Amino acid sequence: MKMHLLVVLVTDHPVSLIWKSKSEVQKDIQR
Repeated sequence: MKMHLLVVLVTDHPVSLIWKSKSEVQKDIQR
């Protein structure tokens, strides 16, 4: 169970990073 949580965290982190960069790009476009 702990391993599953670890995998989810590891795989979810890059996704959140990509989401952050995407939102930043959208802000630049709105400017």
